[in-house]
Amino acid sequence: TEGDMFLNTFSSIMAEIFSLLIAGAISVNLGLKFSIVAAYVVGFLGALLLLIFSSIQSLIPLFLILLRFGLGSSFGLIYLANIIFPVEFATQTLGFCNTMARICTVASPILVELDPVIYKLFLCATTLGGAILTSCLKIPKNVG
Repeated sequence: TEGDMFLNTFSSIMAEIFSLLIAGAISVNLGLKFSIVAAYVVGFLGALLLLIFSSIQSLIPLFLILLRFGLGSSFGLIYLANIIFPVEFATQTLGFCNTMARICTVASPILVELDPVIYKLFLCATTLGGAILTSCLKIPKNVG
């Protein structure tokens, strides 16, 4: 991403830290499913704004904060959401999510080296896809 590397990194780290700290509190107050969907929507909003307004250098850290906050919150909430699956499937679902995250991590430097629009579209697609797929989850009433 364009802009000041140190400011972008600092804003990204701070967003990640705060998102993990408050993800559980958000889940208790708003419910698990809604919290995960909202986290992905915040991440999507950050990615979309980064895609549309990436020429405005001073706003890039704000977009990164939204993106990292949404992704950090969803990451923390995924570990809480693992209780909705039966025990025999819980490790498989978490393992599958972990594998997909690693594949995206390996692919990200390749995407960044291509056209800048491609990785921004990829961020938009994955965060929006996460929100849509999470909204389809059926969560037991006793979980939230």
